[in-house]
Amino acid sequence: MARATRNWVASAEAVRLRSDLVGSLSDNAYLSVGHRFGAVTVFGMVGAARTPVDAPDAPQWAAQLAPIIGPAAAVNIPTLGSAAACAAGAARIDQRSTSAGMRWDLPPPL
Repeated sequence: MARATRNWVASAEAVRLRSDLVGSLSDNAYLSVGHRFGAVTVFGMVGAARTPVDAPDAPQWAAQLAPIIGPAAAVNIPTLGSAAACAAGAARIDQRSTSAGMRWDLPPPL
């Protein structure tokens, strides 16, 4: 009886992304495990990605900017601050995934 070798395949990765851009902090990881049956490999994967910090609050710029741009223009500043906070919060990640699959390796060309 022949003994099969190298029938298991595994792959994993963990990444922490940091950047000076707003909302550019995330933790990401995946694990993949497969078993080979001749030319076919059956595998399963799990992964996750998340932003480990809270979403930013809307900045309160109106009081600081009113002396510079005038009270009439400062009235619209809270809307701008809310839009900025919404855009920064939209970059947040909280995702989990699972997958299963099968791969068939073609024989090498002659």
